[in-house]
Amino acid sequence: HQVAQWWITSGRPRGRPLVIHHWATWCASCDEELPLIEDLAAALSGSADVLGLSWELFDARGGRGQAVDAVRARAAALGLSWPTLVFDGEPEALFRALDMDFRQIPQTRVLGADGSCLEELHRPLGPADLERIQALLGARR
Repeated sequence: HQVAQWWITSGRPRGRPLVIHHWATWCASCDEELPLIEDLAAALSGSADVLGLSWELFDARGGRGQAVDAVRARAAALGLSWPTLVFDGEPEALFRALDMDFRQIPQTRVLGADGSCLEELHRPLGPADLERIQALLGARR
């Protein structure tokens, strides 16, 4: 999980779980789900981190600058408090690096404080999923 490793070595408090949420602005179900991910981030505040990983450039609708601007604009419009990285490599490189068999969005991975994968969700999240993730990570409700 190179993205998780990057997050750990870039100043993320060590020993904290990480939720990685894969999304893009052109994904309708992702767009509907983002406010729920924000709710999850608020619930996990202090006990885990949330990181977005945007597949914005997997759809050839412009260059990197446009992709970053689109993700920033959507995050600002929705008041997202968590960072999102815009992956600008080849999709296959991401899939290999994160050992991903499921190659659609939205999807969410929950990593323990030690970097182990605790859960993978290959669908838009619902309230029951948020409760399960919170319980898994010991979040305060």
